[in-house]
Formats: sequence, C-alpha cells, structure tokens
Amino acid sequence: MSDILLRSLDQLKQPLKIHSRTLATDLWLLPPGCDGHGLDGPAYTCEECRLLDALGLSAAELKAIHLAKTLFQGDLLPSEDPRSLRRLHGILLEKFREVERRFNDPDRGTEVSELLQASTHLSLVLDLLDRVGSSRRDTPGQERGKGRRNPG
Repeated sequence: MSDILLRSLDQLKQPLKIHSRTLATDLWLLPPGCDGHGLDGPAYTCEECRLLDALGLSAAELKAIHLAKTLFQGDLLPSEDPRSLRRLHGILLEKFREVERRFNDPDRGTEVSELLQASTHLSLVLDLLDRVGSSRRDTPGQERGKGRRNPG
C-alpha cells in the first residue's frame, strides 16, 4: 500500500466501501473515530491498514488475517511484547537500509516514495515500541526491579 494512500485514509470523513482483489471480497475503510457498527462487511481502520502494510505480508497471510478478523469479529492489535516489536524493528530497519543503499547507488536507484514508505514502516514500529515502553513505565510494579521480592 502506498504511503500516499495510507496518508489519505486519515482524510476520510465517512466509511468507504472497496472491493479487494487480493481478498476477493468487499470491505470497509473506516475514518478515524468510526467504529464501523452496522456496516455490511468487515471493516479496517487506518491504524490496521498501516499495521498490515508495515508487516509486508503475502497475499496468503493477508487472507488468513482477514479470515480470522471476520470469523472472530475482531480488531487487529499490535503486539505489546517488546521482544516481538524489536524483532519487527530489526527486520524493517534492514529493509530500510537496503532501500537506502539502492537510493544512494546511481546505477541501481530507487524511488523516493519507496524510501519514504520504508521509513514510515520503521517509524510505526518505533512509535509502538515507545507506547509499550511508556505504558509499562506507567503501570505500578512493572518497572525494572519493582514488584519483585528480594530473596536476600
């Protein structure tokens, strides 16, 4: 999904129904603050679209996630496990560096939009890591060393 499309999703004022060729079904894109109640099909928020895009999933993986979301009538939530987010950060950082190398190589070249998209994905995961870190610091007993008994 292009960065322009993802940014445009934030500009939605009302739910937008689209047909996904990848998923072979109709679905709804929801503007910020809309819950999608009463729509005649599965709905994805802007944040869910960004998360799916950042994960770089195959068509089969997207279909599996869509099936689970539809079957369980759920929402996609990013992991709150810092280890998982750090692994994802490592993968996306390496992808960013590869795009950056191509961007700086006059023989290979790459589009600015590809570099921007890779940096957007990296930024999303960094924001998630920051939120997880902040929420853990704000939760009593979750700080390093707190809530544990000293055996001695």
